[in-house]
Parts: sequence; C-alpha cells; structure tokens
Amino acid sequence: LGREGEAVVRTPGRLVAVWPQRFQSNADLTYLRDHGRMFSNVAAVAPGWTMGLTGVGEPAKLTVARVSGNLFETLGAAPLARRASTEQEARRGAADVMVLSHEGWQRYFQGDPSIIGRIVRLDGTPFEVIGVMPKRFEVFGLRADAYTTFALDPAAWYHQLAFSLFVARISDGVSMEQAEAEYGALIPVIRQARGYTAD
Repeated sequence: LGREGEAVVRTPGRLVAVWPQRFQSNADLTYLRDHGRMFSNVAAVAPGWTMGLTGVGEPAKLTVARVSGNLFETLGAAPLARRASTEQEARRGAADVMVLSHEGWQRYFQGDPSIIGRIVRLDGTPFEVIGVMPKRFEVFGLRADAYTTFALDPAAWYHQLAFSLFVARISDGVSMEQAEAEYGALIPVIRQARGYTAD
C-alpha cells in the first residue's frame, strides 16, 4: 500500500490482506462484512483487467482494477482531485465512475486536470473520471492505470465468482493477534456457509 516506504493510506498498520493465497467472491465479501466483527471494513480488489480506452485522445489499452465501492474508505486513501468513488455509487450502478492512478493520469491524459468530471469509455461503456490517486498509491503491489467499481449485488451474474483479493481494516480495540484468531475461527464457518469443499 504505497511504495518507497511512504504511506499514502491512513494507519497502514491496521490494514491486513485477508486470505491472500486465494481469490474470493463478492458473496464471500458480503458474508465476511456481515459476520467478521474483528474488521471495521473489508474491501475487494479484482486486478488485471485490460480494457480499451476511447472517447479522449488516441485509443489505448488500460490495465484496470475493479474494486468494491468502499475500497478507498477502507484504506483511508484520498484522491488528489475531487473525490473517490463511494459505495452508494457502486450500489446504485451510477454512470460508472473511474479513479485514475497517478501513472495512468500522466501516461494517458498527460496530467491534464480537466479530465476530472469528463466522460471516457472503457470497452464502450461510459465512465466519469472522478479522481486521481497519489503518486505512490497501489494495492497489493499491483499495477493499475485506473480503478472502477462493481456493485455488491446478489443478483449479479458474477456475485459467486472468485476473482478478488480482500483487504480489511482491523477494528479499533482489536489487536492483530485477536483479529487473526477470530478470523481463523471464522474460516470454517465461511467455508460451510459458502459450500466450499477444498482449499
């Protein structure tokens, strides 16, 4: 969460990767947020999507991370311009919103501040550019030119598909050791509730 030893998130020592050896689904995220009291917030990051950018300048291919709408809130990371995406926007499926990484902003938009609030297209879908993240911001060491949100909708076709990594913020008053113990005890409950039969 940040490079060169400089934190670009709030109290990074309270952030943890959740079950980092496997990808998880939106259904897993919903269950963990509803039952994992050791975490004040849990967010999902689905990395590595390649999407075609049109609608401004020359067409290009962007590396996009799709994220839950509470990612920036969970991390305590603020964009350099305007605002980051909100969970309310993700839930209502707003004219989709996009937050640029600093590198993506420079590479594809030449650092133009007027891109904020404009509509561009990714794979033909319109997205409003609503923010630019700080220069050293990254999640799980993964490169992304932009971040777009997905809705946590049980009716969505992808709700049960495992394509995300989770990051969580440990609740105030809970130690790292307590969080690990409580999460360890919750894993078999999650596995049973979600019908998992293998690691």
